[in-house]
Amino acid sequence: THTDRGVPLATVMEGLNAAVARARTELGLSVHLILCFLRHLDEAAAFATLAAAEPFLGSLLGVGLDSSELGHPPAKFARVFAAARSQGLKLFAHAGEEGPPAYVWEALDLLHIDRLDHGNRALEDEALVARLIKEQEARSALELDADLQILTVGAQRLKAKVPVASFAVTAEKRGTLGLAIDHLLEHAPALKTPNPPEALPLPQEGALFGSVNINKDTCTLCMSCVSACPAQALQDNTPAPQLRFVEKNCVQCGLCVTTCPEKAIDLTSRLLLTPQRKEPRVVNETQPYGCIRCKKPFGTLKGVEAMLGKLAGHAMFQGAALERLKMCGDCRVIDIYSAGDEQKIT
Repeated sequence: THTDRGVPLATVMEGLNAAVARARTELGLSVHLILCFLRHLDEAAAFATLAAAEPFLGSLLGVGLDSSELGHPPAKFARVFAAARSQGLKLFAHAGEEGPPAYVWEALDLLHIDRLDHGNRALEDEALVARLIKEQEARSALELDADLQILTVGAQRLKAKVPVASFAVTAEKRGTLGLAIDHLLEHAPALKTPNPPEALPLPQEGALFGSVNINKDTCTLCMSCVSACPAQALQDNTPAPQLRFVEKNCVQCGLCVTTCPEKAIDLTSRLLLTPQRKEPRVVNETQPYGCIRCKKPFGTLKGVEAMLGKLAGHAMFQGAALERLKMCGDCRVIDIYSAGDEQKIT
């Protein structure tokens, strides 16, 4: 299309090669160029394109076949693809996107491609799907593009049918999303295998689900994170000094990370596939600290010990004052008013 508008191929290649070089050096990207034949043109035009590209073969990974597919079967380009192969180029082709499954067969058997692009209509031909699966499982030279790899990862997935969901859309978007995920996971073939995956990793940026990781050595269970959590993913436990976590509630906002005074929290973005994602689980716990006067628990052992360690050298907390830090709120007041050496202002 560039050459049709009078732009020399040398100019096009100079610009592309400069962009590839910058992408590699400045961004660390791996980039390769594929010379494309336009299938709505004839075989002669494809041969002319290949001949014009001969000075630039060192910059090319391979040749491809694209543009309007219907009415232009791969067989039309069998000879030019063979010529490209003889020059050491890899072969790629769009087939079975608009065209019928027969175009995929031709791309495989007549063009002898290294990679099939798109190919979604291959799913209409069970024998073709079986061949794609077999070649993938055999790790042959054939490579499928990402979308088709997902669809042809195994016969079990291809044959799986998910029943229509029976739930209604709720006013709360995350609630509806949760119902949809539950429905899909209930019928996911991969979760019915002997060794089902436990979780799917998600990109850190923009993740909607995930877990928290607690450094138990530094966490004092001050519960600052519980107060900061907007989704009730982090919860305390009134009967015992425990920090609990409900993974399905976590929105990966990071408020717990920034709020934690001990810097004891970090996040892992993922979608947990097991039923435990809905259940509260204890992520940290410690022994309660009992008041030295009445024995009533009023804090955690680690929390009180950390407080004592930080205030032990302070002039305001020496002697009896330091001991009062080991008492509950009621006993501190009683101790202050009953102590004979305390000065009182009346």
